Amino acid sequence: MVAVDLGTEVISAAVGRLRSGNLMVKGYSERYILDPTIMERGNVRYVKGVSRIVKKTVEEALRDAGVSPSDVEGIGLSMTGDRFTMVEAEASVSPEGKLRIEDIGYTLAHRLEFSPENWPISVDIVDLKVDGAEVDPRELGADHPDGLIGSQVTHLQFRAIVSNTSLGLINNLERIARLLNMKLITISVEPLAVAKAIRDYKIENCLLIDSGGGTTDISVVRNTLVEVCHSIKVGGRDFTLAIANDLGLTYEEAENIKKKINSPMADSELSRYDLTRREVLEAIEEVAEYVRDAVRSAVKSIIRSLDMNVPERVELYGGGVLLDQAETAVREAILDAYRDYLGIVPRVEMLEASKIPHIGKQLAGPMRVVAVSVLRDTALCQQCSGRDVKVVIDEFRAPEGRYYLEVGGRIEDSVKIPRRTGLKEAIISAIKEIILMQPAPVTAELRGRAYAGTVTIKFEGVDSTDDVDGVKVNVSGSEVEDTVDTLPKEYKIVQVKEMGPILIPVDELQEVEGGVSETAGNVTGLKEGLDDSGGNEPR
Repeated sequence: MVAVDLGTEVISAAVGRLRSGNLMVKGYSERYILDPTIMERGNVRYVKGVSRIVKKTVEEALRDAGVSPSDVEGIGLSMTGDRFTMVEAEASVSPEGKLRIEDIGYTLAHRLEFSPENWPISVDIVDLKVDGAEVDPRELGADHPDGLIGSQVTHLQFRAIVSNTSLGLINNLERIARLLNMKLITISVEPLAVAKAIRDYKIENCLLIDSGGGTTDISVVRNTLVEVCHSIKVGGRDFTLAIANDLGLTYEEAENIKKKINSPMADSELSRYDLTRREVLEAIEEVAEYVRDAVRSAVKSIIRSLDMNVPERVELYGGGVLLDQAETAVREAILDAYRDYLGIVPRVEMLEASKIPHIGKQLAGPMRVVAVSVLRDTALCQQCSGRDVKVVIDEFRAPEGRYYLEVGGRIEDSVKIPRRTGLKEAIISAIKEIILMQPAPVTAELRGRAYAGTVTIKFEGVDSTDDVDGVKVNVSGSEVEDTVDTLPKEYKIVQVKEMGPILIPVDELQEVEGGVSETAGNVTGLKEGLDDSGGNEPR
């Protein structure tokens, strides 16, 4: 499996293999983003530009691992998490009184709020009671949790943390996976993935502070679960931009100087630009003061919101703290906030990727923590989250003509339908690409494994009055079963971590353009966003 940490300044890729329950990291690579316009504060602005860098990074990581791309089962992508909501619910139990894991997932689905700007991407169970008895939510990932599966139960109560983001960002991440021709297994929320990864390191209660290129995310972790997350828009990129703007350098030159300013090579590097170390440090100090104030304010806000009940341990990681001045600013901010509000000195440590157990290849450095954590999250989802999807085409009658086939917002092809059976073949191929990223044989029935992403059935040119009969989509073992009698039809997958995905018919809940990139930036041409197939066919 491959995991990619989509940072604002750096894109990292880790390759690993799950063997005997242990995740072995086999390869790693990272590349700096030297064009600051394609990523903005953790959001993808230009899908094709990001995809090109991701592709090169993944290829280098696969070479480092000695793994062929054809052997990769799927990919996990990361996103920052700045919006969390707590959901309390009571689950319905199957008529025979046996608890199914899906019961919890579908109860949650009915309680979630869907909108393009607040779309649920993943759900983590915080606590669970079965007939009043507490059950460890981590047992949900097991085949037969003690006293749970198979028992005669009548009543379930649980709380869950729901991670939300914009639908535009999710669509962009899906499109990156499609451009890589890889099955998207999961979209990981970074602080949640890190909190789970350090569980075996016996860090169950702490403040996680991820200082990245565009954002600094501060998360409260209790019992390995994230309760609160604040994201502030400061990071390593601010230091690079300050050096570039104050000293009249290009972004690439400023990035190079920033990485070397505290090394013995700094003076020789600066002489190329007729600069002194003092000039660079003055530009850095102004940003460091801003970072110090922003982090101090965010930590104080978290302490107040939790009634002074915050962990005394703080773990720092991320590429933003590789700059000495940035690390010092963050540490001073934390100490000031704890002293002012709690009168204590917290234990502040640097979290190294090598401290995460059972990863095989030892990776040093705080910048690699997220990539390794997302890899573990991807392995977890691949192991227990797949659902069998079956698509049955009973009959689909449409007049002869040309149809524009659209898959997840991307125009796949303009196909001429000379006979009525041709449309059936086209729709099967489209759905198989969404699920498995593979070409489909001409069959009347399709089976595959669904993970993260979108399942879309959409044709332009089919009039709503046309005789459409019998396109059925169902997820084996779940409640999703739908006969499509109108087009388009789109299903979004919401992941319930350690339990499995649930498919939600999007057009019944919220009118959303399946492939519109709300974060694609100022791209001219197509009004709805980029056509990743490379053409410019009008939508």
